[in-house]
Amino acid sequence: MFIWKNGLEVPDLGTLPGGTDAGIFSIIAFGAGTGLINNSHQAAGTADLPRVDPNNVPFAISHAFLWRKGLIRDLGTLHDGNNSDANAINDKGQVVGVSETTPSPDPELNFPPVHGFFGDHGVMRDLHTLGGKLSWALGVNNQGQIAGVSTLPGDLLVEALLWTTEF
Repeated sequence: MFIWKNGLEVPDLGTLPGGTDAGIFSIIAFGAGTGLINNSHQAAGTADLPRVDPNNVPFAISHAFLWRKGLIRDLGTLHDGNNSDANAINDKGQVVGVSETTPSPDPELNFPPVHGFFGDHGVMRDLHTLGGKLSWALGVNNQGQIAGVSTLPGDLLVEALLWTTEF
């Protein structure tokens, strides 16, 4: 992974230990990378690990990361999920995204449930849902307010929501 700045390529940002690929892209932003580099010269993204995802063979497990001053930090996952993805970072280095919450697929969803997360100082916090099994944290401002969506009970309807980070 690299950052392009003023027409010059900045040195490779690296990968997570043992991984082969890292990127600052957002599935939600369709690869635009918007919101994944902040004004404090930090980047958030998703990188693979040297383990195959048992729910998505032959693809690797991937984790959200925070990059700062040449160091890449694995943000992990919620509970015992396999994968996480970063969707946005603010100027404080707080990262939001989505993480699987279990290693196994839910029998009704046919994939592991995911919840939005808030990552701050190396701690990933579960933002939970509005009663359904799924939520996604999509953006975070410098006041720590998080925009996202969640399913309602039954997981057929999706509702927009705003979380605050008063933990």
